[in-house]
Amino acid sequence: PYVEGILKLVFYMDVGSEVMCIQYNAEGTLIAAGLADGTIKILNPDTGQTLYVLSDDDTKRGKNKMAVTSIKFKPFKNSDKPEHQHVLAATYTKGYVKFWHYTSNSCLQTINEPRGTLAMSFNPEGTRIATVGDVYDKMGPADNMGPPVFIYDVETKKAVHVLEASDARDQMNGHRAKVLAVKYHPQLPHELISAGWDDTVMFWDDRQKHAIRRLSGPHLPHVCADGIDIDSTHNHILTASWRQDNVLQIWDYA
Repeated sequence: PYVEGILKLVFYMDVGSEVMCIQYNAEGTLIAAGLADGTIKILNPDTGQTLYVLSDDDTKRGKNKMAVTSIKFKPFKNSDKPEHQHVLAATYTKGYVKFWHYTSNSCLQTINEPRGTLAMSFNPEGTRIATVGDVYDKMGPADNMGPPVFIYDVETKKAVHVLEASDARDQMNGHRAKVLAVKYHPQLPHELISAGWDDTVMFWDDRQKHAIRRLSGPHLPHVCADGIDIDSTHNHILTASWRQDNVLQIWDYA
C-alpha cells in the first residue's frame, strides 16, 4: 500500500481543549470531538461551527476532569423514532459509558464500569455495544485474568456478556494487558476484534466467553488508542501500532 498526492488544509477548528478522539457520523455531516476536559463538541465539518456541547455533572465533577476516550454514533434506521436517530455513545477515563441525545444536549443514561474505559463499538444493528479498557479496579496481584470485554444491551444498558481470558496458563484466549481498541465486524453481528498492549488482536464471538482465535506471526501489532478497523469489502483488518516500524498493517480477517 502507498499514499500519493498532496493533502490541503482547508481550515482548522479551535475547540478550546486537547482533542482525545474524533468521529464523523455516517452521513459525514457532523464531527464529534471528545476533549481532555470531558466535554464533547459536535461540529459542522463544512463551517467549523460548534452545534452542540455535551457535558453534565459527572464530566465536570472534581478538580481532575475526566477525558473522553472514544465516541461512536449509534447506527439507526429511517423508520426509528426521531429521539433514537440522534444518539452517540462515549467512554471516559473514569469508567463512564454515556449515551447522549446530542440534539437536545441531554445524557440519556450512564453506565459506570469498575475500570478506566478506553474504547467501545456498536454492533451493525446498534443493539449491542462492546467496551474495553483497563483491568478491574478490584483486581489484585493474584488475579491472573486480563482486562475483559463487556457486552451491553443498548436498550436496557445491562451487561449481557463478559468476554475474557481463561485462567489456563498454557492458553492465550483473551487479553493479558490493557486493551485500547475494539471493533464489531460490520457484516457479522456477533463477531468483534480487540487489541492493545499485549501485542495481539483477539477475535471474539459475543456469545462465547473466551476468544475464538487470535492473530499470530511476526511483527504483531502493538495497538495504542483506537487503532483498529475492518474493511468489509475485502474483509481486511487495519491496525495502527505505537512503534517506529510497521506502524500501519493490513491483515486478512479470515
